[in-house]
Amino acid sequence: MKQIFLLLVFLILMHGRLIPHGQEVHQYIVKEAYELLVDQWGSIIPGMHDHVGGIGSEYHGNYAWQKAFITTGAWREDEEDPIFYYDFIVIQSINIVLVSITHFWDADDGDLNENLFPIILPVPPYPSINIGPYENAYDKFSRYVEGDWVLWFPDSMFCTNKANGHQLLIIPEIVVPPQKAGIPVKYFSITEFYKNREMNLLSDQNGEFIVFDLNTLQIISPNEAPIIIVEDYIRDRVSWEVLGRMSHLLADQSVPAHTHRDEHGLVEDSYENWVGGSSQPYLEWNNTNAGAYIDPYTTDNDPLHYLMYTLQQQTDHFGSNGPGNIGNGNNNLFGDPRPEELALLNSLNIAGYGEPTTYNGPWSSTNLENIRDRTLPYVICATAGLLFWFAVETDLITSFAEAQAELPNNFLLFQNYPNPFNPNTVIGYQLPVSSNVTLKIYDVLGNEVATLVNEYKPAGHYEVEFNSSSGIRDLASGIYFYQLLVSASQSKDGRAENYIETKKMILLK
Repeated sequence: MKQIFLLLVFLILMHGRLIPHGQEVHQYIVKEAYELLVDQWGSIIPGMHDHVGGIGSEYHGNYAWQKAFITTGAWREDEEDPIFYYDFIVIQSINIVLVSITHFWDADDGDLNENLFPIILPVPPYPSINIGPYENAYDKFSRYVEGDWVLWFPDSMFCTNKANGHQLLIIPEIVVPPQKAGIPVKYFSITEFYKNREMNLLSDQNGEFIVFDLNTLQIISPNEAPIIIVEDYIRDRVSWEVLGRMSHLLADQSVPAHTHRDEHGLVEDSYENWVGGSSQPYLEWNNTNAGAYIDPYTTDNDPLHYLMYTLQQQTDHFGSNGPGNIGNGNNNLFGDPRPEELALLNSLNIAGYGEPTTYNGPWSSTNLENIRDRTLPYVICATAGLLFWFAVETDLITSFAEAQAELPNNFLLFQNYPNPFNPNTVIGYQLPVSSNVTLKIYDVLGNEVATLVNEYKPAGHYEVEFNSSSGIRDLASGIYFYQLLVSASQSKDGRAENYIETKKMILLK
């Protein structure tokens, strides 16, 4: 049976058996959070839209910093620990995997208090021991934000030496490295890195790489290029995966076991087993019914703490199945809360969230659904708030009012360019409201040649490329027509509206 949120404190490697996990739930939360933000924002987020990713193996990657998608980071945070490099420990011949050991946070103990984990070993006489201490999820989340860690980039880098403007090629000796191999670098904050692409090239980490100056055609010392400006593709592979890893740590705070430091690898957790299981009960909540995105700027004092703490304390109400009574829930608002966080949480009447509140399980379907229905909508909305924070801090968007002002006022299909064309041309269109959109190509006899768009689109401006030689057949020179068909549930003045327009283009070989 699949376990949820992929949040395995321990995977046990015994007799070749692994406890499976449902990392696709993390990908799902990111995807729904972005769609929620787009729907309420009224437009796609430029720069972010093409890097959200989706659910499935094509977004997993084979190693860290390989793919430029948020859902890649949401998946890979359970695959390796790029900050602390926790791997596994061996206790009485049992391999206990620690990749996710930093995904727990008992906020009642404070922001940076390290975690101790009581575990019961699954071998006679079933001894109870403590392991740790290990850094908590908020600590790790903050390091991703602030760049307080060493990132080992696995592939060659084209970049610029900020000191003299020379073009550099940095080549690692190990192409697909294990942990702590490749090119050691640091960014100065994840949002500043996205904007300026600057990294500190480290020379004190025993990294095996060479730095080749393309201007002088010489190998130089890393000390001669202390700050590098990387290409966009490197910026995208790092920044979007980091944002996905942050999303994963935030989503972990919607699982009671993670708010109690309650291991759920050696002892199974009822909620984890159920919510990420084969029946996929997490699908009950999505971008259409979760609610409004959580605005992290409700507080001027650390907006990301606002997202993490308010989610963690709601989930902390519920129980989880762990050794002893560590899985009991509580309604304490201890630790390091900000005034705005306390105001929100006190307004929610968390004490009335209902059962289960103790570690005794397994629980009824009603209990399991109650945990899901209290935590999953909020984590989708909070993750949307995290994406909103990143978009604001990186200048991808400014304010809701300004974004609304930039939306088109009417439907419009633009003339393709170039025209005549061979073999590629670009077709643009605009939508004043979210709509079902179909864009097709026809020949002069009315035969359909290609379907370029057939999906629901948020309001905004769009362009799509048409390649006349990429279809079933290579098209001949001549006149073709492209047609936009739009079905909107309502226009800006509240009326249902359909739109259709056709334009001519010429293929000239």
